Amino acid sequence: MIRFELLSDAGVLVVEPKGALSAEDFREISGGIDPYIREKGKLTGLLIEAASFPGWEGAQLGKAETGEG
Repeated sequence: MIRFELLSDAGVLVVEPKGALSAEDFREISGGIDPYIREKGKLTGLLIEAASFPGWEGAQLGKAETGEG
């Protein structure tokens, strides 16, 4: 589970992981920011707010998301 907010005036994406990251988390974020990126061309910043990193859900997720696996 992940919470995210796009600060559209600044072009900054703020993400806050609430548990192990899953492929669905990345799809959810993508669905929320892709229209902004299509319109503006890019984000100007990314802020990850996390007291700790809970890890990945599934051993292959990192490889799948980067195209390495």
